[in-house]
Amino acid sequence: AASRARGRAARPPNMREVLRKPAQRSRFRAYLRSRLAEESLDFLEAIEAYQKLDDQQARENAGLDILLVFIATDATLQVNLSSPLRHQLLETTEFFLDTFDDAKRAILTLLAENFYDDFLADEEAKARARAGKTLLRAPSLQKLKRSASASSAGSSRSGFGSSSSDARDDQRESPMRNILRRTSSGVAKARDLMATTARRRTAPESGSPSPVSGPSMG
Repeated sequence: AASRARGRAARPPNMREVLRKPAQRSRFRAYLRSRLAEESLDFLEAIEAYQKLDDQQARENAGLDILLVFIATDATLQVNLSSPLRHQLLETTEFFLDTFDDAKRAILTLLAENFYDDFLADEEAKARARAGKTLLRAPSLQKLKRSASASSAGSSRSGFGSSSSDARDDQRESPMRNILRRTSSGVAKARDLMATTARRRTAPESGSPSPVSGPSMG
């Protein structure tokens, strides 16, 4: 039973589990950024925000923004979709809850097949490196014995048997304590981009056509 429990604990999480947990998603985002593929995660998070909208007008506005930011041929954060699927989305005239489901599945498949296994290997390598540094920092048995002897001798002379080094060790913070902090989220970045494109649509320059000519994006 214990070996089975250890086996379950050692099982690497699947990608959907990682995406559901903020800390693990943050590490996956950092890895995708290093591979110049962060826009794929931004796209998934933008779809999450889109699908939480109840108001149809708000959903339509968000859907048009997703097309502009992620799907259009000159999109700011264009994601890697097949030409037929891209063309199908750019022909969208109505936005429903499942409008972007095919694109979402395509990007999830792309991440799973092209990035996720390498991400797990990278995480494992970092964990081994951290473990190696911990072993290198650990005092040897001989040093511990000499320290104990010195402490005992000092105690007999001064009446104090504790060493200040233990207190200093207790005060040290884990070097990984703040590694997962981010200054901004992918959703916030996507929404900022969406707001910018929305302002360009509602207030176009004189003589310049709107970025979206009607609901069709052909």
